Amino acid sequence: MNQDVIIEVTNLVKHFPLKKSLTQTLREQFFYRGKEPIDLKVHAVDKVSFKISAGETFGLVGESGCGKTTVGLLLLKLIEPTSGVINFRNEDISQLSEGEIKTKRKEMQIIFQNPYESLSPRFSVLDTIAEPLRLLKIYNSEDEVVERVKETLKSVGLPQTEDFLDRYPHELSGGMRQRVGVARAYTLNPSFIVADEPVSMLDVSIRVGVLRIMKDLVKKFQTAFLFITHDLALARYMCDRIGVMYLGRIVELGKTEDVINNPLHPYTKALISAVPDPDPEATRTEEIPIVGEIPSGLILPQGCRFNPRCIYAEEKCKETDPDLLEADPTHLVACIRFKEVNNLVKEGEVE
Repeated sequence: MNQDVIIEVTNLVKHFPLKKSLTQTLREQFFYRGKEPIDLKVHAVDKVSFKISAGETFGLVGESGCGKTTVGLLLLKLIEPTSGVINFRNEDISQLSEGEIKTKRKEMQIIFQNPYESLSPRFSVLDTIAEPLRLLKIYNSEDEVVERVKETLKSVGLPQTEDFLDRYPHELSGGMRQRVGVARAYTLNPSFIVADEPVSMLDVSIRVGVLRIMKDLVKKFQTAFLFITHDLALARYMCDRIGVMYLGRIVELGKTEDVINNPLHPYTKALISAVPDPDPEATRTEEIPIVGEIPSGLILPQGCRFNPRCIYAEEKCKETDPDLLEADPTHLVACIRFKEVNNLVKEGEVE
């Protein structure tokens, strides 16, 4: 794998302040009656750090609402970060203006979740894929644009006939629509792509074909690829490394097989234990992995964010909000008790 780092984020933060009227209502009715008011904000992303190299697929996994999609939008500068560094090809783009970031747009693309909404019903297949080529004036003639569109369609396994180029989204199946979406993302030869739950809206029978196309294109064009999903099985198939997110933080990060086969954080253990085993004769003993409901991103738990739901939590877990710690150089975990929880404490070692 090419070790050329395309994108690296450091301590990325995104907070969404509540509207004043809603903030005031919450203060008066629920939280701060008789106390000094403070500004309320949703902690969507907090101190997230990782990097993606050329030809590598990095996955963000976790429950809905954990901040995965927000991270993807931040990296593409579709929303502005509260703080942190986004280093794209050795340049910090986190503070670039809208005008300045336009020069980077052709190198950064997104594959959306819903192929039924991400394609304009008024654009044919040709116009959908050709639009960025025309806007950026990549080619001098329309014939060159059409040839590039056909070349991109071929790379995603779609026909290059005039009839197909003239079709509109309502004339395509869901799988075809998403392949058009992938073709649109790759038509400018970007170096970085965000894929946000790209097959969750597709029938199970056609997911593998779309995933295989994306996986092949990543390796062929040495793209840095951020794959966002809640499905660990998909992450295992697609990703070289994964980061597990909980309530705006990455709580475990490492090589995919290491994280799947040897989960160290209690939350990761819970996610994996919840995955059904396809072997009907398989037996496994399972603890109750998670208690309670996921907290609001508005009022965070004290200390470790997972401690109210963690069966291993102790009093000290309410006092420390841990950063990622090294279990080994390539496997990081945000849990101060991970050695005890995983029986990694050596005899005589004091925790």
